[in-house]
Amino acid sequence: MTGTPDDVRVDLVGALIDRLRTVDWDQVSWSDEGPEAMADRMFASLPTVFITEPAVGACYTTRGLVVWRGATRQAIYQERRSSRLLGFLHGKGVVYPALQFSGTGRPFPEMRALLATLSTPLQNAEQVAAWLNTTDQASAQSPRGLLSAAAGRQPDSNGIPEFSQVRIVNLNPLKPKRPTTGSR
Repeated sequence: MTGTPDDVRVDLVGALIDRLRTVDWDQVSWSDEGPEAMADRMFASLPTVFITEPAVGACYTTRGLVVWRGATRQAIYQERRSSRLLGFLHGKGVVYPALQFSGTGRPFPEMRALLATLSTPLQNAEQVAAWLNTTDQASAQSPRGLLSAAAGRQPDSNGIPEFSQVRIVNLNPLKPKRPTTGSR
């Protein structure tokens, strides 16, 4: 996606429309979620912070992860504290780089292994960008490269996966269809 903000919006809406055509609506209608809750979850799956300087890329806010993953703030914090998620202070809140998450909102297994190699937690965008882009001599890959490979994405010329490569999913398991006793 390149161009003006309006061009980006048009591309995003077009991609959403294309994706919606592939949804098995019979399965979706069985969910106890209403349309508004489902729409909230779909939009929460989009990163809302994009850090280009330094080159971190698309990030989620804590609130976005809470809605998308159906978790509590405490659970997200605990995952970050136990080095299962990479999060850092940016502005007035903590953000989480999107490249660590699969299309289902779960961190890639490679992320935990990468975070285990850190001697101290990364605390800001500069540290995160430097770490993501530092090539390991043993593997000849950077953490960004490893995570992009795990996701099947190709980084752009700046090493940042494209914003359009984020997938929208519904994480709630679908419940079996209940017998109906009448019309709605």
